[in-house]
Amino acid sequence: MQLTARSTVPSSRIVAAAGALPVTAEEFAAAMARLGPFEARPYLAVAVSGGRDSIALTLLAQDWVRQRHGVLQALIVDHRLRTESSEEADQVALLLRARGIPAQVLPWMSSKPKQGVSEAARHARYELLRERCRALGIGHLLLGHQADDQAETVLLRLADGSGPEGLAGIAALVETQDLRLLRPLLEFPRKRLAATVQASGLD
Repeated sequence: MQLTARSTVPSSRIVAAAGALPVTAEEFAAAMARLGPFEARPYLAVAVSGGRDSIALTLLAQDWVRQRHGVLQALIVDHRLRTESSEEADQVALLLRARGIPAQVLPWMSSKPKQGVSEAARHARYELLRERCRALGIGHLLLGHQADDQAETVLLRLADGSGPEGLAGIAALVETQDLRLLRPLLEFPRKRLAATVQASGLD
């Protein structure tokens, strides 16, 4: 599968965490505009882990899509690595449905490896997400990586002796043959995403 990546977030645009203000609809719309183009009525999927970052992304994307008369589909991967994971995934789905967001749980049914579980889970997660997007006819998948993730990734790659390409960090846009992976939160720090979730009334 052919992959192309484009980094669209210059370091000068990383928002300072001081004040921890919620991300505004205007800020999110500007971040999305840098990742376009989109259909006149966008049909997007968002990967939701149930954590703060992905919930903030889902709430922001819901408003963005509604303003454009589009559709947002939440996809929750249940890795089934813990006994309580299925219950947690169902709870996240119920939470989103209560807010008018269609949500589907994607269970990882394959046998689990005894070694390299994290890498296998990551690979399985993207495959499940990609397959469901293909089945639904969705061409854009939103992912919740944010500014702190970006900084940590660059530091880790620097420690590993990565070259200039690796030090570019996480790409805001990766285009595959049938799906665009979009990370619109890379310029927003974790504290602002937490503030966004709190402002929505969620704990």
